[in-house]
Amino acid sequence: MIFDRLRRAFRSIHTRLLLVILVSGLGILLLFRVATLAHRTILANAFRLRLANYVQYVVKDLGSPPDYNRAVKVAAQTDMIIYYLSPEVRWATPGPVQWPTVSSRFKFQITPSIWVERFRRHRYLVYVVDANHRFLFEMLKDPSSDKRLVQVNLVFLFSLIVLLVGSFVWIRRILAPLLPLSRGVRELGAGSLSHRVSIDRADELGELASAFNSMADRLQHLIGAKDRLLLDVSHELRSPLTRMRLALEMSPDGALKESLSEDIGEMERMVTTILANARMQSGSETLERQTVDLVLLLREAVEPLKSQAPGVCFREAQESIEAFLDPEKTKAVFRNVVGNAIKYSRETSGPVVISVRAGPESNTVEIRDEGIGIPEQDLPFVFEPFYRVDPSRSKESGGFGLGLSLCKAIMEAHQGSISIESSAGKGTTVLLQFPRK
Repeated sequence: MIFDRLRRAFRSIHTRLLLVILVSGLGILLLFRVATLAHRTILANAFRLRLANYVQYVVKDLGSPPDYNRAVKVAAQTDMIIYYLSPEVRWATPGPVQWPTVSSRFKFQITPSIWVERFRRHRYLVYVVDANHRFLFEMLKDPSSDKRLVQVNLVFLFSLIVLLVGSFVWIRRILAPLLPLSRGVRELGAGSLSHRVSIDRADELGELASAFNSMADRLQHLIGAKDRLLLDVSHELRSPLTRMRLALEMSPDGALKESLSEDIGEMERMVTTILANARMQSGSETLERQTVDLVLLLREAVEPLKSQAPGVCFREAQESIEAFLDPEKTKAVFRNVVGNAIKYSRETSGPVVISVRAGPESNTVEIRDEGIGIPEQDLPFVFEPFYRVDPSRSKESGGFGLGLSLCKAIMEAHQGSISIESSAGKGTTVLLQFPRK
């Protein structure tokens, strides 16, 4: 679960943009750091040369032999301790200070007689006058330890973080319409043709939202026109079918009359199913709900089907589960689904297995068979009216393709759902979800 969430997070456009911002910020920071180091190196080299010239000037100003009192004044003015070493005398400013033992891990040569050494957080500049005379200048303050530099670095880091966060928030606000657009596509794909996206933007995403709403309007109009046409034709067919049925009853008995009677009966059942489906989808059909025992209702619905091969068996079914639904319409769903499971089972298939489970929010009825199954490419369309997996549409291979469409309409009228899992040659599983409330 955690890995799936992380995978989805890294696939998100917001996360990718954040990574781009972070990488860009780090790149800018790295370039700034490199440029600063290069600048400091150039300035440091120039500073060291000037420092060497200044040290030579100071030594010349102190005289030979060097004047101690003058050295004390120079040291006080420059925040340094000046050490002098010769065979005759040793001294240090501002008083009798022990001559430091310099064993440096760092040594930077400025001139053949002047170099910089660093030892135990102390910085020294050594000036060798000759083999017997030398000066040692200890710098009391390290420029890199200046608190102002630390403050500048903290301000720069804080400003960079604010810039990155602000950039991410800005980009997230720009791409905010992608969420309602994505939700709208899912709603439209699930059949909610009335869903529209409300985005008041004048940019490309606003134009995309407007195009989406126009497409949804067009689809709703086309599908509504198709449903109205189907409903109107079904209504118009009822009167001719009734007249044909009356005329047929008055004709002499025989094989032709029997055949025509079967055809007329088939057309009447088809028209009745179409009208029932239309009424359920339009909401004009009122559900006569009542509290019933779902397990008992299921057993009553499939009782006439038990005698048909390969048979029906109950498994994992509780003794009693209360549900608030329309018994007759729910029975129609059970008969249709179980009848399909029996019809499309093979001679060697096991019985159709039915299980009922009570959950915290819904009651689940599972109907599983070992029949011929449904090809994967046909699964998204099995609930469409008149859709048949068999392209020949022969009477022997199935009905009109209206049963599952009516089942879906009845389940949705109950605020429930119906779903199918299947693969060709391996059987089919139908899940019916009835809300507990």
